[in-house]
Amino acid sequence: MLGLGLGINRGGVLAGEAAASFLLDDYTGAAGAYSVRKLSSTYTGSAMRIREDSGDTETDIGFDSNGDLDTAAIATHCGANNGYVSKWYDQSGNSNDATQATFGSQPQIYNGAAVITENGKPIIEEVSVKRGKFLTPIDFSGDFTTFTVGRQTPPNHINFSFG
Repeated sequence: MLGLGLGINRGGVLAGEAAASFLLDDYTGAAGAYSVRKLSSTYTGSAMRIREDSGDTETDIGFDSNGDLDTAAIATHCGANNGYVSKWYDQSGNSNDATQATFGSQPQIYNGAAVITENGKPIIEEVSVKRGKFLTPIDFSGDFTTFTVGRQTPPNHINFSFG
């Protein structure tokens, strides 16, 4: 199973309720799992590695106490510079991190003033035809399932490539 997207954290904790479960708590056996939200209650690593484009320094960014991407840490690291994702960490436990070393192919997450969002949630954004491509060493030779979240924008297409 390959998990991509915003992640799912079902339910809250109210009096008498069990703790919320995460996508990978319910769906085990993922080959890779990438998100701007925490996908497993047991995952302790970072969400992604962010590069700011002034000095090209990079730092790992984790999650806040709610399991959401630590957007304050991105803003602190990038300041008035643009921010790009150079590595998206695999939360499945298989170390199939999605990487992109080529600066011009890294998707943008910070626009020099704020984290880029859609409906109030952080997103990574393709800023040109060449951006948004990650190199991920996952074997897709067998059956697989994906969970993805995306938004179609002009010129009326959205691309997902597997294989």
